[in-house]
Amino acid sequence: MSAWLTGPDEALALVRGDGERWTLGRLRQAVAEVTLPERGPVVVCTSDAATLIAHGLAAWEAGRLFVPLDPTLPKARRDEIRARLRSADLPDNAALGLCTSGSTAQERVVLLGRQGIEANVSAILDYLPLGPEDRLALPLPLTHGYGWVGCVLTALRAGAGLVLLGELPHVGDQVALMRSAQATALASVPAGLRRLADAAEGPIEGLRWVASAGAPMERADALVAAFPGARRFDQYGLTEASPRVGWASDAEPDFGSGRMRPLAGLRVSAVHVDGRAGSPDAPAPLVVQGPSVMLGYLDEPVAQARVLGPSGLRTGDLGWIEDDGRFCVAGREDNVVKVAGERVDVGAVGRRIAAAPGVRDAAVVDVPDAVRGRALVAVVVGEGADGVRLWARTHLRPAERPKRVVQAEVLPRTASGKLDSRALRALVQEMP
Repeated sequence: MSAWLTGPDEALALVRGDGERWTLGRLRQAVAEVTLPERGPVVVCTSDAATLIAHGLAAWEAGRLFVPLDPTLPKARRDEIRARLRSADLPDNAALGLCTSGSTAQERVVLLGRQGIEANVSAILDYLPLGPEDRLALPLPLTHGYGWVGCVLTALRAGAGLVLLGELPHVGDQVALMRSAQATALASVPAGLRRLADAAEGPIEGLRWVASAGAPMERADALVAAFPGARRFDQYGLTEASPRVGWASDAEPDFGSGRMRPLAGLRVSAVHVDGRAGSPDAPAPLVVQGPSVMLGYLDEPVAQARVLGPSGLRTGDLGWIEDDGRFCVAGREDNVVKVAGERVDVGAVGRRIAAAPGVRDAAVVDVPDAVRGRALVAVVVGEGADGVRLWARTHLRPAERPKRVVQAEVLPRTASGKLDSRALRALVQEMP
């Protein structure tokens, strides 16, 4: 019996995009029928979620490295990844290879170990109330850590069913499937939750909880109205940590403040190079230690050495540790710029503008400026530029106020719902 499929044969495992329902028995049969390559990693590129799940589970049972590739990647880039995998000296305990966008044009492949994945799933189930009676609605791509480990493997380990919203391209159809499948839980990114809430045209009943990751949970009032009675969980993580690092729930009186509890078994620290502890006035690099930290990057030793060392995994984020052991994420190391001599967190300013009245979505980029050194440009969806400028005068510090506000119909995002920073900058350059 599969390590991830331990329930009775008749239990619900999957609800596909067309409404077809797979029992655990049928999923077990699909896993048994998978033919794996004789040697090397099991690389799968398909838009069929059930096929991807069956291959991933079969690879796990065979002790093989599973690498799910995004089918929207150009073929040449997929072929490049396959070639790199064939020529690399892979760790024996590597169980999962996930692509992330690095600073170069090629995809960065994160190698995760079996024990780390197992530990992460167990720690997620310590706080998420997920059980055999649940049906988890999942609009996320399964080629990312959040979708594959944080949802698919976690739900299967809990004995819960999966409602595969990601097989449907239209958000209205996703809402309809959630309702017809009687989903009891929902996991997505903030932008995905917003799209579902906007498309629902009324509350989606029956959800026991809603979880988010990838960015701070936003538009709390709208989410409460769209998903009435559902508990809310905000989560923090990164692919290199298998992926979950911290969490918060609306049971906390300061929910939404950015403070997170580390997962069981993980240690998060925030210390400057001179030994000073990070603080709200001077946030320090956040570093994670624990079993779910990645094994490394595929054939990128220099990049690996920059983030992985004796002290742990450097997340790329800044923050500090509270007296009660919670950590607070204050922004990206590479997102802090100086505007007229003041430190400004570009991402934090974007999130504040996104929460302004009349704004449905927003992001901010920094650009060269002859007077200030750097200046901010806000791209907004919804409210007009004049309204945002007026709001900024009373809600943002002078250094945080955008020099320019431009409107867009939609912000460029990656398949996992995160902002595509390169495309955003290109969009700003094209706009008058």
